[in-house]
Formats: sequence, structure tokens, C-alpha cells
Amino acid sequence: MKVSMQSILISFKIISKIHFKRICFSALNVFLGVVNSFVFGVLFFKFFIEALFEQKNLFHIIILIIVQLVWQILYSYYNEYYSNIYKPKSNAKIQEAIYTRLFDKTVEMGVHTLESPDYLDIFRMVMQKSADAMIFIVENVFNYIMNIILVILNGGLLVTYDPLLFVPIILGVVSSYVLEIIRNKYQIKKNNALNPLFRKFEYIKRIFHSADYALDIKTTNIFDVLIKSSDDTNDSIIQTQRKFNRKLCFIMSLSAVLSILFRYVPYALICANAIITHVLTSGDIAVMISSTGSVRGAINSLLRLYPQIQESSVYITNYQNYLAREAEIEWNEEGEEPAAKANGISLKNVSFSYDGRNEVLKNISIDIKGGEKIAIVGRNGEGKSTIVKLLLRLYKPQSGEIYMDGKPAEAYALKAYREQFGVAFQQTQIYAVSVLENVLMKPCEEGEEQAKEIVENALKRSKLYERIKEEERGVEATLTKEFDQDGIELSGGQAQKLALARVFARNCGIVVLDEPSAALDPISEAEMYESMLEAMTDRTVILVSHRLSACRNVDRIYVIENGRVAEQGSHNELLQREGLYAQMWNLQASGYMDK
Repeated sequence: MKVSMQSILISFKIISKIHFKRICFSALNVFLGVVNSFVFGVLFFKFFIEALFEQKNLFHIIILIIVQLVWQILYSYYNEYYSNIYKPKSNAKIQEAIYTRLFDKTVEMGVHTLESPDYLDIFRMVMQKSADAMIFIVENVFNYIMNIILVILNGGLLVTYDPLLFVPIILGVVSSYVLEIIRNKYQIKKNNALNPLFRKFEYIKRIFHSADYALDIKTTNIFDVLIKSSDDTNDSIIQTQRKFNRKLCFIMSLSAVLSILFRYVPYALICANAIITHVLTSGDIAVMISSTGSVRGAINSLLRLYPQIQESSVYITNYQNYLAREAEIEWNEEGEEPAAKANGISLKNVSFSYDGRNEVLKNISIDIKGGEKIAIVGRNGEGKSTIVKLLLRLYKPQSGEIYMDGKPAEAYALKAYREQFGVAFQQTQIYAVSVLENVLMKPCEEGEEQAKEIVENALKRSKLYERIKEEERGVEATLTKEFDQDGIELSGGQAQKLALARVFARNCGIVVLDEPSAALDPISEAEMYESMLEAMTDRTVILVSHRLSACRNVDRIYVIENGRVAEQGSHNELLQREGLYAQMWNLQASGYMDK
């Protein structure tokens, strides 16, 4: 009961804060429901039957019919308004606020957590169920109150006629309640068992839907692998459902049989009482029958509410636990703001492992002065991109420290710290929004001239402006055809130029280019680096690349091997040492010569 009460309080607190008017409407529903069920469903029915069969007063009958008709019209209109207009709008507002809070929390989570299958299962369940569960709990608490009132009112009437009528009512309700608890237990187990299977099935569907995978699907046998995985997952879903559905079917069938049995026993007792005693009027019989059904329904709803709230409590608990998760990297909103300049940044004796066992970086130290242009090079898998992720504080090192302008990175507010970086990754994500918003990476309304000027200048520097200029709407055109048939589809090289435009448009102190030219041809690559270095004389630049031709004009080069800094120096200095860098340079140079 403690869990359910806690879930009730949490749900009321959250929904009251989001949309207090919804609480007021729910309270109004209680009042109108009691009036409709007891006043018009029981008392008016009694008066009508007596007026029809006992008094035989036509005027009274007409008045009762008119009053009932007017009430039903007004009550029906209110129900239609509430159910079809107000409630969907209110639900959408509540869901939007809850989902936004979840999205905000997700941004705070460390990348380690986001990569965990257990986390993904919980996040899927929280996203799908938590908002609906809160709405369900709030509505049903008011239903609970309404049913208590109806039990008191209708039960009071029944007691005055025949208290024994409560016996079959209670037996029927208790049997349904017990079976509902058992059903609820199996339903929760079923949901928990199906959740990871549905997530896997959704993953496969997403692959077939995404254009990113289309080439592989059409030209390789990965299609067969995915279809087999889909079939296996679907078979597991069917087997899991069959396992639980058999038990659930038996429980619900037994509940239905007992419900029917105990529903008609009171009616038989009422009929026997009327035949034997000859004291009940037609109005009395009408009241007893309608009150019996109302009491049974109300008590049944009262007892069923607990297991239903118990089921919803699981989702509320998951929601609370999700929000209560501590971020691996503290958000530190009260931290310092980095200086608006070309910041210096350094790693001191940093070691890092993704799995806690195998170290990717081993006691690395890199010192980058403000305004300096440096390159980090090495073979694939040596940890170059990991260094970037650590600098961005996407991960926390196992040991060592990261400093910005001589202060520990933890001293700064995390959001402000990351805003000092402009990053272009090898894998560029394109969003189905305008070019403006894709470059600025923030909301931007059409017609904002200053924003347009910033974006156009950034696109010119990244050599993508000519392509965007071809479109009728220019930078206000939408990227991708996900929601716009006239949307712009960018090639791989154009997507990387977009990533560079994001960097040019960002007012930051440190620019990080992580393999930004992988999809560019050598000529475009040379133009890109020339343009980049010209435009970023007042910023710190960190270049991560396996193409050493990009590194000739930087101030210093760090060569990474086996998770350590193997060499450092300028391009000419490293060539003269004839070490690893010189080997890599000569190998790549000979490759271009051969071509």
C-alpha cells in the first residue's frame, strides 16, 4: 500500500504542477457522476416507476421525463466535451511536460549509461508508460472517491430494505478482487518479459526504415540476417505471450463466471422477497435492483483500483528512479563560466577504460595552449577519438585530471564548459529541420536576418553555400525528405561540410575536428583545411586525423600508439626523428605517389 500511496502523491504533485485545471475537472466529474448515478439513476427511477404504476399521474410522469431528458442532454454534452475536446488536449499537455523532463534528464546522463541495454529497457518503459500511468492514477483516485460516495448512498438504501443482499454482492466483489490481483501479477511479469523483445523488434524495424542502412540491405545478405533475427524475436514474443496468456485467460474466464453467478443471486433474493412478503412496491423493487447493481459496481471498482494502481506504480517508480539516477559527470550548474577566448586545455596523467578492465588510454598527458593548433594522429583504434570524448567530458577518466585554462574541468558548469567547444565528428547527424537550425543547432524562426547571415557565412567558409543557394528557400529549406518531399538530401562529403559549418557558426574557444575530411576528396580536403586554419586564427584547434597531410601546418603533433603518447613535435621535427610518425608519413605519401 505504501508504494501505491507514494505513487498517488507523486502523480497528483506532478499533474497539479503541470495542469491544475485537470484536477478541478476531475473533482467536478465526481460531483456530476454522483448526481447522474444516484439522483437520476436511482431516485428518479423510483419516482418514475411509482408515478407510472402506483400513482398513475400523467403530469408527474411528463415532468419527470422532461427533467431526466434535460439532464441527460446536458450531462451527455459535458461528457462529450470532456472526453473528446478537453481531455485529449490536457493529456497532450501533461505528456509533453513529462517527456520534456525525461529528455532533459537523458541529456544529463553519461554516455556509458546511454550504452547500457538495461538502461535502454528502462527508458523505453518509462517513455511509453509513465505519463499515461500518472494520468490513470489521478483519474482513478477521483473515481475511487465517487465510488465511496455511491456505496454509502446506495448501501444506505439497501440496508433499509434487506441487509442480506450485501452477502452475494461482497462475495462476488471479493472473488473478482482476488482474481484481479493474481491477473495483475502475471500481467506485470508478462510486460517485463516482453519489453526487451519489443525493443529488439523495434530496432530491426528502424533499420529497414532508415536510409542509412538501405545500401547494405540492397547489396548484401544482411537482409537475411535481419529477417532471421526478426523471425526469432517474433517467435520469442509469441512464446512469451502464449506462456502468460493461457494463465491470464483462465483467470479472467473464472472471474467472468463468478461475476455472472453472484450478479444474479441478489436479483433472485429481491424477487423472492417481493413474492413472499407482498410489501414491496414497484418503486421499492426498482430501487433495490438499481441500488444493488450500483453498490456491486462501486465496491468492485474500489477493490479493483488497488491492483490497477499497483501496476501503474511500477511505471511511476521507474520514472522516479530514472530521474533520481546520478549522472556520472556532475552537471554543476553553480560552477564557473569559462572565459570567452581561445582556451587552453590539457590532460594530466589520464587513463581510461570503457569496460573498467582494458585500458584504452594509459597515463596520457597532453598540454594545449590557448590559440595553439595541434593534431592528434595514430592508427585506427589507438584512442584518438576517446581523447576527444574525454575533453568534452562525455566520459570520466579512471585516473588523472583534465584542465581548462589551468583550472580543473569539474570547476566549470558542464553546459557552459561544453559550449566552449565546436566539434565536427566523422559521423555527422543530419536532422529533419531547416538548414538554419541544422547549422546553428538551436531553434531559429524564419526571417531572423542575423541568424541567416551567420549561417550563410559559415556555409561559405565550409564550401557548402553554393549547394544550399540552389534551393528556392535557401537556408530556410528543410534537410532530408523525412517530412518534406522537397527536402535537401546531402551526400557524405556535403554532410561533413555541414559539420564544419556548425563549427564556423559557433562562437567557441576550442575547435575539435575529429576525422572531419574522411568523406572528402584530397582537393576538397586541402581547401577545407586551408579555409579552416585561416578562419580560426583566434581559436584553439584540435585536429584528429589519420590523414597526415592535414597535419603539416599545425603547431604541434601528438602521435598516439598503444594508448600512450609515443611522439610529439612539429611535422618537420617528427620527420627528422624517423620514428612512428615518419613511417606513417612515408607510407601514406607512397600510396598517393602510386596512385
